[in-house]
Amino acid sequence: MKVTFLLTLLVLVVLVTNSFGWLWRRSRRNRCGTWLRHRPCTAAKCSDPSRGKPFYFGTTRLFCMAKGKRGSSPSRPTWALKHRWIEYNGHFFERLKNGGDIFSSNAPKDSNKCSSSRESRPAGYSSLSIDCMKRCTNKYRQRYGGYRLLSNNCHHFANRFSDILCSSSSCPSWCA
Repeated sequence: MKVTFLLTLLVLVVLVTNSFGWLWRRSRRNRCGTWLRHRPCTAAKCSDPSRGKPFYFGTTRLFCMAKGKRGSSPSRPTWALKHRWIEYNGHFFERLKNGGDIFSSNAPKDSNKCSSSRESRPAGYSSLSIDCMKRCTNKYRQRYGGYRLLSNNCHHFANRFSDILCSSSSCPSWCA
């Protein structure tokens, strides 16, 4: 009973916080098409294909992944009932609650058993190397701390990686 109530409350919070447009009869999306961004939008500079290779946001159904378990650039909402990841140059970068920060060269975690999808249009373009992004993945926890459901989850990870891909012309010093 308590779990059902908490799950229902969580779903309502997510639905309401991501859809205020119905309340004011207007969308709360900013000019970049993202929800509730508090920093300047830099997506325009990132959308030039001459900058390098494309990167994409993607998602995996969260409830499928959790089944049997307990426990200045483009961005996406940080509260959604989906697991979010970044695909760049055929590699997948993601943050997992129990598995840490990972990269994979074949597919997102649990995509063989859970529905996963990549956005059809690139979020942006970058010329950073895969080695740089792997180092950033390995150093992410030291830089931003451990996983926190509300303030440092897979959505924050994907948005920060999008920011790195979009705004860095060389590998950030903290990734060395």
